[in-house]
Amino acid sequence: MERTNNPNTGEITKLNSNKFRAKHIFVVRDSVFWLNPGMEVLGSRHISGHISNIREISLISYGKGVAEGFVTGAAIGFAGGFFIGYADGDDPPSNEPFGDFLRFSAGEKGLILGVALGGLGAIVGIVTGAISGSREKMIIKYNQPVNAANLLPKHNGR
Repeated sequence: MERTNNPNTGEITKLNSNKFRAKHIFVVRDSVFWLNPGMEVLGSRHISGHISNIREISLISYGKGVAEGFVTGAAIGFAGGFFIGYADGDDPPSNEPFGDFLRFSAGEKGLILGVALGGLGAIVGIVTGAISGSREKMIIKYNQPVNAANLLPKHNGR
């Protein structure tokens, strides 16, 4: 699928479980309109279908995937780095000259490793999010229009 940040790009699943990719998806009242990938030429017409024939629409956003990947990767990297650094504990004091120059407490080690691994996790998350994207599923539960005659109360003999 071509990479695009069009929020109306995704996959449509019909009731018979046929799944296909679509662009410029719009839902209007009881109909769904879309373009097949590669049909975005000037003047091309949308394909349409009745909403009752559609099971679900899955929208894909690669920009949102990058943002979610960044936040998730940075959070996991920071938490893991902080835990590893803090678990290493305080450095013991040294009797050598300049021996205390690179002496860190457990909290300082946790913060340093958390920032370092958080940055690495953010980079990995950005790449992963850009490749996979963010998906939002809409499951269609179509109800037939109700006949007004069926809503009137039934009277015996009247």
